[in-house]
Amino acid sequence: NYYQPQDDSTPKLEACPDVKCHVSLTLVFDSSGSVGKTDFDSQLDFAETFVEILGRKALEFNLKVCTGIVVYSTDVEVPVNPCCDNHICAVSKIIKNMRYHGGSTNTAGALKVARQMLQGTSNHNKHVILITDGKSNTGGDPVPIANDIREDGAKIIVIAVGNNVDENEIKNIMDSDEYAHIDSFDSFHDLAVELTKKNKESSISKSFSELCEATEYDDFKSCVKETCKWGSYWGQCEAKKRSGSCYQYKNCVASGVVVDQQERRCYTCREESRYPVHNFPYNRHHIPRKRSI
Repeated sequence: NYYQPQDDSTPKLEACPDVKCHVSLTLVFDSSGSVGKTDFDSQLDFAETFVEILGRKALEFNLKVCTGIVVYSTDVEVPVNPCCDNHICAVSKIIKNMRYHGGSTNTAGALKVARQMLQGTSNHNKHVILITDGKSNTGGDPVPIANDIREDGAKIIVIAVGNNVDENEIKNIMDSDEYAHIDSFDSFHDLAVELTKKNKESSISKSFSELCEATEYDDFKSCVKETCKWGSYWGQCEAKKRSGSCYQYKNCVASGVVVDQQERRCYTCREESRYPVHNFPYNRHHIPRKRSI
């Protein structure tokens, strides 16, 4: 029977048994207050690197990777649903645009969503990569749901983040005394091989971004069945990743998923941003532009 959580606070996802994949992968990001923005950005850097390595293998060997993304703090969000026709190149773009939330640590709720994702698609090669500091403090004990995911036939890989992790919780979720820390992780290739079962070295000289530029793929808007609703307010002024320029964002959301976004420059970025800050005066006559995510 297909699992769905009974509580009202956890997102419910529909099964999609007609979606067939070579690999089902769910990436789970801890965006709680105990992690903090700097370590959340470290999670995104990790995910970008891994998805690029995994994506090159997928593109070279024509493998379909059905990817789900879960971001959680007090609440659980689903930026990417694996039931959508989500090309690995589009997934990479989503990761680059995810932002830190703060709040409590609802790891159990996040794993409930991950379990639905992995049950939803049709294949037997299923993995969860959970990046967390292991400091759950709301939503219940995450260990029982982690055990349920393993009983479903999926593997859970936990990557610790931060300087003060709860080792006991991480080991119990992973059901192993061994786990990796994000600062010392260098087994991206080995992890991609484990997921794809392709140990052959790539014969393609092009980078992942070059391969994506040469590949036709759809974004995620085609799989959103509801009309998205624009928020009433702009978010906090923050530094845009890589460029360091200051921007505010407004989201258009459908079914809990951000499917479109507007941005505008603003005065001063938040002090806790890890990226260099360049302050630009806001042009009150500037019309915010939409950007594709």
